Amino acid sequence: MAFVENYPDKTLKLFRKAINDYTDKNTGRDTYEYVNRLLRLMCKIGGGDKIVAEMVGSYRVVYKNRRAMMEVLGRL
Repeated sequence: MAFVENYPDKTLKLFRKAINDYTDKNTGRDTYEYVNRLLRLMCKIGGGDKIVAEMVGSYRVVYKNRRAMMEVLGRL
C-alpha cells in the first residue's frame, strides 16, 4: 500500500483510466458489481470521494440506458 499512500493522485488517475476503459468495453451485472467494488476502494484513497462522484455523474449521463448499471451505482 506504499504506492497508494505516497502517490494518491497518480493512483486515482490510474484507477480512473482503467475503470473507464473497462466500463466502456464490458456490460452485465457482474461487471457493474466489480466496478462498484473498485469505486468503493477509490473512495478510501485521499481525494477519492470527489473523483468517484465525478465518475458516477459521468456514467449516469453516458450510460443512462444501462439500467442494471444505474441500479448498482445507486448503492454506492
